[in-house]
Amino acid sequence: MFFKIFKNDLRKKKTTNIVLLVFIALASMLAAGSMNLMFTTTTALDYFFEAAKISDAGFTISYPKETEAAMTDKIQRWAEDSPIITDYQNARVISLKPEELIFTGDASEKEVSSSTMLYLQTIPEDMNLVFDEQDARFTLSPGEIAIPVYLKSQCELELGDTVKVRIGKTEKDFRITAFTKDAAWGASMVGVKRLMVSDSDFELLRQYTEDSGQMQGSLLSVQTTPGTRDTDLFTSYSDAGLPDVGNLTKELVRVAYMAVDGVVAAFLFLVCIFLTAISFLILRFTIVSAVEDDYREIGVMKALGFKNRQIRRLYLSKYIILSATAGLTGFLLSIPFARYMSRSISESLIIPQNGSGIIMAALGAALVIGITLLFCLLCLRRIARISPIDAIRQGSTGERFKPVGRSVLYRRKKMPPVVFMAVNDLLSRFKSYTVLAITFMLCIAVMIIPLNLRHFITGTEMMTYLGMSGGDFYVAGSNTYMDTEDIESMRQSMETELRKDIPGLELQSEYISSVKISTDDEKTKETVSETMMAWPLDQYSYTKGTAPKLDNEVALTESIAERYGKTVGNTIRITTDGQAEKDFIITGLYNSGMNLGNVLRLGTGNTLRQGYNVNFVGKLPAGDHETMVNTLKENHKELKVMTPADYSAQYSGGFADQLNTIVLIVLMIIALIVFLITALFIRLRILEQKQSIAIMRSSGFRVSQIKAGLALQIFLVLTASAIVGSILSGVFGEPMMNGLFSLFGVGGHISFNGNFFEIYILCPLSLLVVVMTAVFTGCGKIKQIHIWDITGE
Repeated sequence: MFFKIFKNDLRKKKTTNIVLLVFIALASMLAAGSMNLMFTTTTALDYFFEAAKISDAGFTISYPKETEAAMTDKIQRWAEDSPIITDYQNARVISLKPEELIFTGDASEKEVSSSTMLYLQTIPEDMNLVFDEQDARFTLSPGEIAIPVYLKSQCELELGDTVKVRIGKTEKDFRITAFTKDAAWGASMVGVKRLMVSDSDFELLRQYTEDSGQMQGSLLSVQTTPGTRDTDLFTSYSDAGLPDVGNLTKELVRVAYMAVDGVVAAFLFLVCIFLTAISFLILRFTIVSAVEDDYREIGVMKALGFKNRQIRRLYLSKYIILSATAGLTGFLLSIPFARYMSRSISESLIIPQNGSGIIMAALGAALVIGITLLFCLLCLRRIARISPIDAIRQGSTGERFKPVGRSVLYRRKKMPPVVFMAVNDLLSRFKSYTVLAITFMLCIAVMIIPLNLRHFITGTEMMTYLGMSGGDFYVAGSNTYMDTEDIESMRQSMETELRKDIPGLELQSEYISSVKISTDDEKTKETVSETMMAWPLDQYSYTKGTAPKLDNEVALTESIAERYGKTVGNTIRITTDGQAEKDFIITGLYNSGMNLGNVLRLGTGNTLRQGYNVNFVGKLPAGDHETMVNTLKENHKELKVMTPADYSAQYSGGFADQLNTIVLIVLMIIALIVFLITALFIRLRILEQKQSIAIMRSSGFRVSQIKAGLALQIFLVLTASAIVGSILSGVFGEPMMNGLFSLFGVGGHISFNGNFFEIYILCPLSLLVVVMTAVFTGCGKIKQIHIWDITGE
C-alpha cells in the first residue's frame, strides 16, 4: 500500500518532488565535494612533505665568487656544530632574472612573471626532493631541463619545447623533458621556483656566471630536532654571523598551499552551507504545502484512528526515499566535481592513492541526508495540531476577524486593477512569500561575496592587501639583489625615457630588503623583510598609530607585534645591512599579506645598501590614463609596462584561476536554484489560488493580465530581497572572508570595493531575467483554469 501511495504522490506532485530532489542533490554534491577536497589537500600535503623529505626551514644565500669557500665553510661549521640541527643540505644555485629564461616556439610570447625568483640547480638527492608529473624520480642528460609545473600552466609549455637560458651575453638551449612537483618551492603563492639541469650543464652555467661577475648563491636546507621553534633556529643562524637572507619554513610552505587550495575548499563548504539552508527552506515550504493539500486525507486518517506518529511515518518515508536518492546522486556527482576542482592539487602535489577522500565525501553526503531528515521531523510536527474537523475544512474554521487587505480599489482609481490586486495580495499575505524572499536574499548574498572576492584578488586592492603601493602603471624591475644606488640609477633612466612620451609622469622605486629584529634580551632573533615604499609612508593606512618619520622609528605588522608582544610606543631592536643594532620606536601597526605578514616599514631616513624584488610604480598626469599606459607599452617594448590589473595578477598566482572557476560554478548553481524555486512557487501558488484565478477569468481578466500580476509580485519580492541581500553581503562578507583567510594563517585585511555596476546592478538584473523566465514558464497552467473551477469559492 505504501508504494502505491508513494507512486501516486510522485505522479501527482512531480514538479515539487523533482525540485526538492535537485536541491538536496546539489547540497550533497557540494558538501561531499568540499569535504573531499579539504581532506585531500591536508592529507596530500603531509604525504607529499614526507615523500619529498622536505626540510624544516630553507635559507636563500648570495655572495661574491671570491668569498664562496669561506661562506661554504661558515655554513658547514654552523650546521654541524648547532645542537638543534640534525641534517642539512647546502645546494649551490644560479640565480636567474625572469627575462633570462626565454621561451621559443608557440610559447615565445610568454614570459615569467617579474615577481618570480628563478634558481637553477642540479637534482637534489637528500632533501627537498622533486618529482615528475607521474610522481616518480627522474634523471637529466646534458641539454635537458626540468621546469616546475607552475610555469608549465602559466606559460603554456609542453614536453619537448625548447627554452634558452641567458647568462650575461651567453645563451644556451635546453629541451624540456620533465615538469617537476616541488614540495618546498612549488606553491603558487611562493615566489621562488627551481629549475633542474644536469651536473655538467650546471658547471658550465656556473662558469658563465663567474665570467660575467654575477653573484653566487646557495639554498641551505636544514632539519631540526623535534620541538625546535622557528625563532630558535633563526636566532642560532643570526648568532653564527651568516648573512641576512630570505627564509622559508615548513609551516609557511603549508600556509602557502592552504592559502589557495584550503581556502577554495572552505569557500565551497560555505557555499554548501548556504545552499543547504536554502534546501531546508524549500523543504519546509514543500512539506507545509503537501500537508495543506492533504488536509482532507489527514482528517480521514485521524477519523479512522490513525495515530500522529503513523501519519508522520508515512510522510517521512517519502522524504527518506527522496533524500537517500538525492544524497546518492550528489555523492556520485561529487567525485568528478572534486576531481575537477582539485586538478591544481594533483598537478602540484603527490596525492596518496587511498579511498580516504571518497569516505569523507560519503560522510558529507550522509550529513546532508541526516540533517534533511531531522528537519523533516521538525516540520511534520504540525500534523499533531490538525483535528479531523480542521482537516475537513481545509485548515480553516470559516471565520475571519480582520480584512484581507489594508486598502480598497476605489481609493486607487489611477492604479490598474491588476497592479492593485497584485500589490494588495502581496502585502496582506506576505508570510506566504517569506520562503521565496529569504531564498532570493541568500542567493544574492552568495553571488555578491565571491564576485567581490574575485575583484579584490584580481584588482588593485590586492596591492593594498599585500602592503604595496598603488599606482597608475607599473614597470617590472629585477628580482635579484641590487645595490640601492643601482636601483635609483635605473629609476632615473626609466623615468627620463618614459617622460619623452608623457611629460609630467612620476616614477618611484619599490623594493624589499632584509633586516634583523630581536627581543630586548636578544634571546630571539630573526630576519624579516623591510619594504621600501614608493610614496611617502603617511599615504598608507595603519590600524593603530601613525607612519614612521624619523630615523629611529618603525611601523610593524600586527603579526610581528603580536609575536614579540609589542604595541605603539614600545621599542624593538633592529639591525640593518650588518650595521650595529639599535632600538627603534614603534609608531604604528598595519596589516599586510606580503610574506605572510613578516614585514615592517622603517622611517624614511634609513637607507639600505641592497634590495630585491625591485619594481617601479608610476603616477600619470590628468587625462585618459588607459590611453597613456597603452602608449607607454607600445613605445617602450623593452620595458615591461603593466596596468594595475596586470601587476596584481602576478601576485594572485593560481588562486585567481581557481576563484574564477568557483565564481562560474556558483553563478550556474544559483541560476538553477532561482529558476527552480520560482517555477515551483508559481506552480503551487496557481494551485492554491485556482478558484480565485477562475473568478478573475470569468470577470474578464485576460491570461496575460493575471501573468503580469504574478510577475509583479515576484519582481517586488526580488527587488526587496536584492537590497537586503546586498546589505547583508556588505556587512558579513568582509568579516567572513577575513576569518576564512585567517583560519589558514594568511594575515592582512580584505576589503570589498568591487565594480558597483557589475556586482550590484548587472547581477540582480541577470537574476531578474532568470526569475521572469521561470515565472512565465510556470504560468502555463493558467490557461487550463476555467469558470467551472470556481467550485468551493
